[in-house]
Amino acid sequence: EKGCPSNKPCTNVLCPEPFECVDLWNEFECTCPDGFRPQGVECLNENECEWSPCENRGICIDYADERRYECVCPAAFTGLHCELHLQESGFITPSRDFILAVASCLLLLLCKYSDL
Repeated sequence: EKGCPSNKPCTNVLCPEPFECVDLWNEFECTCPDGFRPQGVECLNENECEWSPCENRGICIDYADERRYECVCPAAFTGLHCELHLQESGFITPSRDFILAVASCLLLLLCKYSDL
């Protein structure tokens, strides 16, 4: 839980390669690093491009290391997932999906804290 100290269960744990120890708050688990999934005694690359993270016709490149994946954006877009539209003036304008996501979050926060 937040604010509660953990007993640092990974301190003396050596997970077999390629697994790494993850602190689950007073418990531990030997698991694969982010971007990989366990299969037997191995960690296999998880192809993040399968869930199509790149927007606006960006091209996804999957990496089998800590980079995980990269979106190569078309000329008029930028951002981690090609979610930001570059206007001719050079200013960044958020995409419709980005604006909807931010508006949804703000609405949820407003509803949650309006009862206080």
